[in-house]
Amino acid sequence: MQQKHVRSATTLKNANHVVNTAVFVFQDQGSWFYYSPALDLTGYGDSEVEAEDSFTLSLSEMVRYTLNKKTMKRLLVSMGWKFTKAKKSKLSLEAPPMHILLQNDEYLQDIFNSKEFVKKNRKVEIPPMALV
Repeated sequence: MQQKHVRSATTLKNANHVVNTAVFVFQDQGSWFYYSPALDLTGYGDSEVEAEDSFTLSLSEMVRYTLNKKTMKRLLVSMGWKFTKAKKSKLSLEAPPMHILLQNDEYLQDIFNSKEFVKKNRKVEIPPMALV
C-alpha cells in the first residue's frame, strides 16, 4: 500500500520537515473516522474517503492557524513532540511514541479497546517557519 503525504495548502512551499505519524481509521455508528493521536486531529465522514478529506482539511486548518498565531512549535511540544538539532543546525522532529500516546489519550484507548481499526502511517509536512 502506498503511503500518502498529508499536505495543507500552506505547507506546499518550503516544506522540508516530513514526519511519519500514525492515523487510525475506524467506523463508529455509521460514520468513518481518521484520527491522529500525535496531532490530536480527527476527520470524519460518510465514507473512508470523506473522512480522509476531512482529516486533511483539519490538518490544513491547524497548520494555517498555528502559522498565523506563531504557536505550532508550542502546540507540538505540549502534545509530546521532541525537537532536536540535526545536521547543519536543522531541527529534527519526532512525534511521541505510541506507548506514551496510549497511556495519556483516553480516546485512543477507547479506539484500541472497543473499535475495529486500521493503523496507517502518514507523512505530514510541517513548514520550517512554523517551528521558529
